[in-house]
Amino acid sequence: MRSMKGSKNKNAGIGKLALMVLVFAYIAIVFGSMFGYMFNIVLEPFTAIGYEWLYFGIMAVLIVLLWECFYNPTRNLWC
Repeated sequence: MRSMKGSKNKNAGIGKLALMVLVFAYIAIVFGSMFGYMFNIVLEPFTAIGYEWLYFGIMAVLIVLLWECFYNPTRNLWC
C-alpha cells in the first residue's frame, strides 16, 4: 500500500514540474515580447533625432532596476 502511495506522489511531482516549466516559459515569452515591443517602439524616435546613446542609457538603467527588483536575493533595495 505504501509503495503505491509513493508512486502517486512521484507522478504528481513530475506533473507539477512540467506545469511549472510551462508557466515559467509562458511568463518568459510574454515578458520578452512585451519589453521587446516597448524597446522597439522607443527606439524609433530616439534614432530619428540622433540620440541612440540616450536610448541605450535608459534601457540599461531599466534593466538594472528590474534585475535588482526581481533577481536580488536580499531584496533590500526598494522592491
